[in-house]
Amino acid sequence: MGLCVLDRDLRFVRINRRLAEINGLPVEAHLGRTVAELLPDLLPSVRAVAERVFAGEPVLGFELRGTTPAAPGVERTWVESWYPLRDAAGAVVGINIVAGEVTEERRLTEELRLHREELQRLVEERTGELRGLAPPPPGVGADGLLGTLSACLGHDMGNLLMPLRVRLDTLQALDLPLEVQRELDGIRASATYLQRLASGLRLLAVDPQQAAQERALEVGRWWREAEAVLRNILPRGTQLEAVMPDEATWVRISAPALTQAVFNLVQNAGDALKGLPPGIVTVAIRPCGAEVVVRVSDTGPGMNAEVQQRCMEPFFTTKARGISTGLGLALVYGLVQEAGGVVELESAPGQGTTFTLRLPRAEPPLGRGAPGRCAYVGMGNPRLRAYVAAHLRQRGCEVQADPDAARTADLLVVEGDVPPGARGRVITLPADAPFGDVKQALRAALEELDAPMVTT
Repeated sequence: MGLCVLDRDLRFVRINRRLAEINGLPVEAHLGRTVAELLPDLLPSVRAVAERVFAGEPVLGFELRGTTPAAPGVERTWVESWYPLRDAAGAVVGINIVAGEVTEERRLTEELRLHREELQRLVEERTGELRGLAPPPPGVGADGLLGTLSACLGHDMGNLLMPLRVRLDTLQALDLPLEVQRELDGIRASATYLQRLASGLRLLAVDPQQAAQERALEVGRWWREAEAVLRNILPRGTQLEAVMPDEATWVRISAPALTQAVFNLVQNAGDALKGLPPGIVTVAIRPCGAEVVVRVSDTGPGMNAEVQQRCMEPFFTTKARGISTGLGLALVYGLVQEAGGVVELESAPGQGTTFTLRLPRAEPPLGRGAPGRCAYVGMGNPRLRAYVAAHLRQRGCEVQADPDAARTADLLVVEGDVPPGARGRVITLPADAPFGDVKQALRAALEELDAPMVTT
């Protein structure tokens, strides 16, 4: 905290070391000299406030902006409180000043304000687009429309979260107080959860062309994206348990198709548990020879023989028509059958329900022997480093900053020298590279990593 005393000529009578350092001059250089001599940029504002203090009025918590000898071309901001200094007779003979610099805080506040305005603009723009959507064509029911709207929402959430994560990375690189760092950690945890939720929502739209192209899916990576959405459709108190294979396991079905199938099964299990003591829904995936077995089971009331016979018929439902179209299980059956799999059902009154999806096992696509990519980011510019890391994470990469990780990384993004022993794809970016160019370079590199390996 900066402290000083001015006389009626606005001359420095006393000043502590902290305020002297902010001004860029030693304590001795201030004493006996006026604000007009040392800080001419601040003089008009200082005079206006000084008139009020000399009249006997304390002026608290106001802002001063200007330059100092320490940085002549850089505007700085202080929050100050001025108090009248009186002699024994009560006359005002000077000013006691308490000052604190808030330049960085004001800069961050302005950045956040601009960011909020940009978010608001994007939300309003997207809302207008959604209002202008044409009604669904004949044959597209509520389930298809839900998938489309969920995918739109997931896409927009992902776009809005990227600049938020970039700014969080930038803030955490600063030397901030521990209490502020803890608050940032909490915000980051929430942003990470929302990012996973956005990824899961994008998986709910089944595009026939995309489903035909994406015929090999690694279930571990799929689960990390879909889990948040599945947890959020269960009633309060119901547990979602997962049993995933220890090793990378590939299945011959697209990510949207598997998400839609499991989403409907988990949602039905949650509906069956409503109004009952807290239950458990389990999603278990395991490889079994040439198949991958996906089981969704619950501890609910189970089904009688008649319901089991008809549950996969289109439009059959045991729920009120206002909350069900009767197409959920028919959709599951169609998606699994289209992928070359089968659906099995086990249930009995009072013993819960288990749906088993037996899907063809797939080999890893050429050029992608692992379920995800590892990227090393070695950038000196903290904002550029944060942008690169956020973009790579959004594209499913695990991002590392430890130089030791560069030896095994699939992709390296650096400003200059490549760490010794690195073997992955290298992108070299200047410290002042425009974000648009960075995004284009990253996209091209990731597409190259995904391309099939050419062998001769």
